[in-house]
Amino acid sequence: MARPSPLLCVPALCVPALGAAALGAAACASPPALERGPDLGALFLAAPPRSAAPEPPRSASGAPAPAPAAATAPCSTDDDCGYDPIHRQCGADPRYNKQPPIVDQGLICYCEAGACALLRVEPAPCEGETSCAIHLDPRPHPVHIDAAHPYQKPRLCLPPRRGQRSASELIATCERTNICTMSRRECARP
Repeated sequence: MARPSPLLCVPALCVPALGAAALGAAACASPPALERGPDLGALFLAAPPRSAAPEPPRSASGAPAPAPAAATAPCSTDDDCGYDPIHRQCGADPRYNKQPPIVDQGLICYCEAGACALLRVEPAPCEGETSCAIHLDPRPHPVHIDAAHPYQKPRLCLPPRRGQRSASELIATCERTNICTMSRRECARP
């Protein structure tokens, strides 16, 4: 029994390499088109390219359709809120994407006065440890120092011993990428 010879694929041609081809033209077919990834334009203030995200649905009059009822549903905690990338807003629908805690930049969906709100955190450039601070309003996130947010030197932190009460605190540091990052650490209570 003769083994089928491999096909040599040349742009727009499939040529048998060494004899009769038992493989079909499907072996040389072009790869399937890649699907588009998530809409990253939602992370930035600049408008995304026209083809990057579908337009929000419109009503018969041409005005944007109202947000889904889940987006306006009441919330009681930050955990109730998630991000809807199609409408680019936060809502209380369990199908919406839950956002991870902010380290350096991204989106924060939080519950404010019974409604979900969106906070867009831009990267904060830094030159050293004393260039970073933490802004607590409306939710903690790293910022570049200014008059309203001065640098605060982190206090001495000893890890808690087994069974000892601890306190959680936020600290801001300047990473090698020259972007302020925020982290949480557990310290023993005095």
